[in-house]
Parts: sequence; C-alpha cells; structure tokens
Amino acid sequence: MAGDAQPLRSGDPEQLGPYRIIGRLGEGGMGSVFLAQPPEGRPVALKVIRADLAREPEFRRRFSMEVTRARQVPPFCTAEVLDADPEHETPYLVVEYVNGPSLAAVIGEHGPLTPSNLHGLAIGVATALTAIHGAGVIHRDLKPGNVLLAPGSPKVIDFGIARAVDVTQSLTRPDQVVGSVSYMAPERFGPEGGGVTQAADVFAWGAVVAYAGTGRLPFVGDSMPGTVAKIMTQDPDLDGLSGPLRDLVADALAKDPKDRPTARQLVDRLLAGGPTRALNLEKLITPDPVTGGLSVSDTGGGAPVSDTTRVKPAAPAATTTVTAPRGGGGGLSLVLRGILALSMLVLAVAVVGVITGVIDLPKTGSTAVADASSSPHPSASPTGLVPAGAKVFITDPLQAEGAWKSRDDTAAFKATCAFQNDKLVVERRAPGSYRCLGPSNYSIENVSVFVDVTLLEQGSCAGVWFRFSNESGYALRVCPDKMQLVTHGKPEGSSVNTMRTYPLASPIAVGATTRIGVTTEGSAMRFFRDGKEVGTYTASTFTNGRVILGVFQTEAEPVPVSRVAFSNVEIWEGRV
Repeated sequence: MAGDAQPLRSGDPEQLGPYRIIGRLGEGGMGSVFLAQPPEGRPVALKVIRADLAREPEFRRRFSMEVTRARQVPPFCTAEVLDADPEHETPYLVVEYVNGPSLAAVIGEHGPLTPSNLHGLAIGVATALTAIHGAGVIHRDLKPGNVLLAPGSPKVIDFGIARAVDVTQSLTRPDQVVGSVSYMAPERFGPEGGGVTQAADVFAWGAVVAYAGTGRLPFVGDSMPGTVAKIMTQDPDLDGLSGPLRDLVADALAKDPKDRPTARQLVDRLLAGGPTRALNLEKLITPDPVTGGLSVSDTGGGAPVSDTTRVKPAAPAATTTVTAPRGGGGGLSLVLRGILALSMLVLAVAVVGVITGVIDLPKTGSTAVADASSSPHPSASPTGLVPAGAKVFITDPLQAEGAWKSRDDTAAFKATCAFQNDKLVVERRAPGSYRCLGPSNYSIENVSVFVDVTLLEQGSCAGVWFRFSNESGYALRVCPDKMQLVTHGKPEGSSVNTMRTYPLASPIAVGATTRIGVTTEGSAMRFFRDGKEVGTYTASTFTNGRVILGVFQTEAEPVPVSRVAFSNVEIWEGRV
C-alpha cells in the first residue's frame, strides 16, 4: 500500500466509477479521502463527499462549478485536479496523489524551519496561490495541513472546492463558516462573510509562513471567539521572523484586504529579497551509481520519504525575455507562467532539502516541556481561566507524532490512536474507554488542561483524564449533550463512578470542534467549553498525576464506533 494509506474500514467503498479504492488516507471537511487506482496510470487521491452535503442539490451544483474552475489551475506547486463526478450517487473528486508529509506534520515533528527552507516554502506557497488566483479561483482554506512537501516543491491541495461547502452551509447553518479559524482573514468574520476575495488567501499565506517560521500561530486567543477577536483587533505575533520576510508576512496579515499584496507581488518580493547564498547542493544530491542520474535519499533527521526520489540535474538558469500576448486569452499569461517557472527553479533544491532531512532541522518538536518558571507561549495563555501563577508545562498541536504516539490495539481492544488531518484521532469499536498515552514522566498537582475536541461519530464521547496515576484518577467525559466528571479506577470501589453531570446548553455537533478546559487548584475543579464555565466540583480523592486523552464510552451508551479527535493541547502547572 502506498505512502501513509491505512486499510479500508467496514463500510468504506471498494469501487467508485472506474476507480478501485485501495486504502484510506484520512478525513477532511468535505468527507473521507482514499487512495485509489485508476484503470491506467499512477494511484490518485479520491475524495468522497459527506452524505449530508451530497443530499443538497445546491451543493452538487456549486461543486460542479468549482471543480470546473479548479481544473483550470495549472500544476505550479498545486495538486492537479484530475476528475470528478458530481452526479454520482456518492459525489467524488479525484486529484493528484502527493506522497509527502504535510507542513503541519513536519513542523510538529521538527519544529520551525530554518531561514533558507522557510524562504523556499514561502515562494512555493505564493507560487501556488499565483497559479490558483490566475485561474480565477480562491482557495479559502489554506493552512499547514493543506501544504504537502512533495519531492521537488511544495504542493497546495484542496483549493477552491471549499466554496461549494461554504455556500451550502450558509444556507443550512448560517452561523458557521468553512475554514480554519487561525488562518482566516478578518473580513471573513463580517456579517456576510465579507465577500471573500483572493486577499483572504494572502492573509492565510502570512499565517502559514509565520507558523512555519516560528512554530506558533500569529493570533492565539483563549478560545475560538478569543482568536477571532485577536485576528480582528490585534497585531500578529511575529517574534522569530526577521528581515524582508517578516515585513512581507506583516503586510500579508494587514487587517484591510486592500493593504495586502497580491499573490504575484508576494512572489516578486520573495524572488527579489531572498537569501543571497544558495543551499549546498553537495549535501542535497549525490550521483546515482547505477543510472548516473541524481538521487535524493533520506539521511535521517527529517520527515521520512518512502523511496529514493530521483531528480534530473537542473539546467543552468538562463535569462529569458517573455513578451505578453496582446489581448486577454484564457488561462495564465506567458509573463505569469514565466514568473511561476522561475520561482519553481528557485524552489527545486530548497524544498527537497526540507522533505528529505538533509538540511539540518531542529531536533525538538513543537511539543515543549517547559521549565515551570516561565511560559514558552505566553500569548496562548487562557487569561482568567487558569489559576493565578500557573505556567505552561506542555503544549502540542497534535498534528503528528511527538509526545503523543500512534497506537494500534485493533486485535486486543478494537481500538487505535492515529494522526489524521492534523489531529490525534482515537477510535474504538467496542464499549468502554481507550487512552492514547502521551508524556508519562511527570506528575502535576494543580494541573490545568485545554484541548480542542471533535466528536467524529454520532454518540461518541471523548475522555480527558487528569490527576491520573497508577491507573486511577479523574476523567472529564465530553459527550454530545453533556460533560461528566467521573473517577476512573480505585479507590472509589468502582472502575467508573460518576461524580457530577453537566448538561450542555447547546449540543456538540458531529464534526464540530469545541475547546474543552479543566483547571484544578487544591480540591477545587472548574470545567470550561469554549472559554465559558460549564461547572465546578470540589474533591480531593486524587491529588496529582498526568493528563491522558482518549475515548470514553460506557456500557449504557452502546455505539458501533466511537471516534473522537484532539488538537492543540496545553497542559499548565499551577503553584503548589
């Protein structure tokens, strides 16, 4: 099975149109993504549309229109749209399969990129946006998870199609917007979504580059509404960026869309103001002893590459004058194509170095175990929620393996922990709890934890264990209609004992992400959802321990499959 594809699950399709489904790649906002084999040629990525969207005639109409536009985007740093069938009983989209890690996974594993690699990435993503915008398309959901580091150049995926989802949900759920909040421009939070333009993609580019260069988001609030408020009113946190790139990112993150550069202007300024010293080619490429060509192999320290990737020697750069055609023909102009080709040439070496690990990357990931005397991410502090004097102890976006690991207990427990679509996904096909064991070499008394939780299946409940030690401790169960404090294990005399149930004023919808918080100070406990207190409790049964994430289904709540996802976890240590 190619790349990171997982075995198919029960109920997954085995054939769609002419495509044979051979593995599962993950899930996204539109639905599930599969590895598929066409009748001829290489494997492709096939995206199956969610059933609730497929039932909407308006979605099918919009989907067909957006696919037509997306197929006009040339493959400059983008994953090519190959096919689609909006009229199929299960609508699907077929795109180029990119066998490489996401930018989110690389940053999660290795930390921020080096300046040279960051500049190459910035050019690649700006080049992709130039191609996308040149075809009259707006991406709408640019984020690190949608940037794949393929051999040769980064590839931007999932462009344009989000509009079909956006329009459909605006009709059925007008209070929701499509996209990843931390990368969304201020105008997208206006009363009518602000009439999204290509400038919104440029804003997202700035946020992506800032994240890649610092390991932090430029806007972080205590909750989703808090993040939105900072995006709309505060300056971005760009500490760690410097020089012309910092200035360009700051311009891209301007509040007013009219003040941002265009994607083409991003490329122009990056090519004019990049590093003057080229990367060391001798470290990147070595002659292949068999073919005499050039090979780039995984030398350790970087994101793994499944096979040795062979590249042709680059021809010497030549000075080329391109004359723009008169009139406005369809597609990209020759001038624009020339600029894109030039930026691709600049990229070819830099990005290969990122994905093969031959360029030095930081050895530590974005998971940080910090000295309790100082917070490494003061901007991420849930102001007013954690007890006074608390400091960040661990923070992890949970986009790839770090302190938390994948785990497959299918045979023993019918359960798995896996990283999919920039989240830690926990699944169990049987009643009961299942925990993904994270960092274990610590024990905190006054612990606080904040984490984004997504319930992926109807009736699923997530579990956040805290003060957990020697197989005993507290757990907060997060279910669609309630949050529930329980003790799990001894000494309560029962493996699970419910202490208090907190009904939720508004249910948690399947697929919706909510930020859950737990704070403790002595015997006092407080529980939060999206920054608002849900309930409190006082007890001292368990006094210290660690935090664990997982699913927590009881025998009284039988569901065929319990699946939840976690992201952006913060663990805080309070004063003792």
